[in-house]
Amino acid sequence: MIEKGYLVYANNNEECNYVRQAYALALSLKIFNPDAHITLVSKDDIPSKYLPVIDDVLVPKKSVTTSKLNAEQRQHQFNISPYLKTMVFDADV
Repeated sequence: MIEKGYLVYANNNEECNYVRQAYALALSLKIFNPDAHITLVSKDDIPSKYLPVIDDVLVPKKSVTTSKLNAEQRQHQFNISPYLKTMVFDADV
């Protein structure tokens, strides 16, 4: 298990491309911490051009949600994290 890393949630909706925002966040993290390990949690397809800065992609087991923000997924964030120490972000920070 990797000691520390970033878990970024990004689920697109009809109004916003959160996966693209997650990519921008990953680029920013890598500028200040080139060795940062970043895992994206998304139900959406990830463009291949984003993958050089995203180390892993996790697909949530439950994609059915009752909220617009997919908040239900976050209750499992530390159970699915591949890191001993995890910093969690929403893509639109």
